[in-house]
Amino acid sequence: MNMPSDVIMPDPIDSGEFAIRAEHETQINQSGRWFFWLAGLSLINSIIFLADGDIQFIFGLAITQYVDAIMKLISEGSANASLLSGLGFVINLIIAGMVAGMGVFAIRGIGWIFLVGMVLYAIDGILFLIAESWLGVLFHLWVFFAFFRGFRACNQLKSLDSSFP
Repeated sequence: MNMPSDVIMPDPIDSGEFAIRAEHETQINQSGRWFFWLAGLSLINSIIFLADGDIQFIFGLAITQYVDAIMKLISEGSANASLLSGLGFVINLIIAGMVAGMGVFAIRGIGWIFLVGMVLYAIDGILFLIAESWLGVLFHLWVFFAFFRGFRACNQLKSLDSSFP
């Protein structure tokens, strides 16, 4: 089969590198999206709590659940109960916003964000451990591992970039 002389065939090494790069970028995106899930589900938990709902998702952050509970304790019997509940929700909005912001940088492949996320999420997991919420602890381990995989993929992508000029 004759090929026109101006057609450039891809180098098999380049296409292999492309596949590896795509795999790492996919892992970074998948891991980084967990930040958005955590932020969103934490806010949903807070809204359910404010509406005196009976359920809580294990998928959210423990810290926002603690903020809700502390604000409820402080506001009981207070004339400013709604104000304090609103303040708790604002605090949770700030926390969720920071977590979502971390997600923006994580999916851009900034590896140290995953590392910070792992540290903060481990601390958050300790709060579930203190509360003896074992499903919450297991879920935290799952997401912690996802953050680790994102961190590792960032480092592998960086080493790929440095090895190919």
